[in-house]
Amino acid sequence: MNEVFKTFFQKSSTSTTSSDIPENSASARPQELEDTGSISSKKELVAASIDGDAENFSYNSKILATSEETEVRPEFDKEMKIDDVEDKDLISENVQIIKCPIPKIIEEHDIGFLMFSNPADAIDKRIVNGTTAADGQYPYQASLRSNNRHVCGGSILNNRWVLTSAVCLTEGYQLVVVVGTNTLNAGGDTYLVATYNLHPLYKIADRRYNAGLINTTTPIIYSSKVKPVVLTTLLPIDGAVAVVTGWGYRDDYGQLSRNDLIALNTTVISQTACQSQLKRNVSSTHICTFWSQTGPCIYDDGTPITICGMQFGIVSVRNCGINPDLHTKISSVYSWIVSMI
Repeated sequence: MNEVFKTFFQKSSTSTTSSDIPENSASARPQELEDTGSISSKKELVAASIDGDAENFSYNSKILATSEETEVRPEFDKEMKIDDVEDKDLISENVQIIKCPIPKIIEEHDIGFLMFSNPADAIDKRIVNGTTAADGQYPYQASLRSNNRHVCGGSILNNRWVLTSAVCLTEGYQLVVVVGTNTLNAGGDTYLVATYNLHPLYKIADRRYNAGLINTTTPIIYSSKVKPVVLTTLLPIDGAVAVVTGWGYRDDYGQLSRNDLIALNTTVISQTACQSQLKRNVSSTHICTFWSQTGPCIYDDGTPITICGMQFGIVSVRNCGINPDLHTKISSVYSWIVSMI
């Protein structure tokens, strides 16, 4: 494998090397990074590329790891100011603008890695209040349909598995998976469902561990518009801007359904702020986001939420821009995903 790739961390006490990771294994795990010291009783881990040429990467993450969860803290090439952004409407004072390298999947079956080829220009375009996605811009996006009607979203993990929310698999739908198209009424490739699995700890009452896996009857064929997503167990810091993609309704009354795939920005908020606004406890398996008057809505369940093209959550409880949305953390279901596929 000639491509340069980058792995961030593995929440495990056992260290591995790149030679320990089988190239053709869907259950391959990221390399654990070396402990470089401590900060206020927390361990600071610094991302490093396999070839050691870290200067070639425009995005250098520092990770603060605790025994419970891990946060990714981006470092910027320079301090970003409002004047540096052409469209002032794309940001707010509490939003972190993150410059991202363009990720590249090294192997079709690999998941859970953050892997990069020689980086191209950093992505700094931000989408606010939703905009029509460019053709092939989100090749991992899947539409779950029943009787030719879109009912849920999902993300392609590899050529046989699609990740979605458990709630999408408990409604009695006779589902098919459609990939490779941004429109609901044209194009794309359709795959029948062989089996599906719910996370064993899924709780319908509060949507804990709201994750499901779909196995297709035939392999998903990759193309420029059909590619697997990159999963990450890293958690973004509060204020980080994330992207949600989907075809759900524009409001909670079933009005203005979307025929075209829409991408919108939302902001990660703290669990404390989330609980305060929702006026109830929020499970540690969830991460909260909110952007006033915009957000995932009806039929957006199961769709991916990403930063820099890396999926860290699954839309679990959507409130159509009225209240914060809850997303199942990939970190809370990652081990189960790997064990199943």
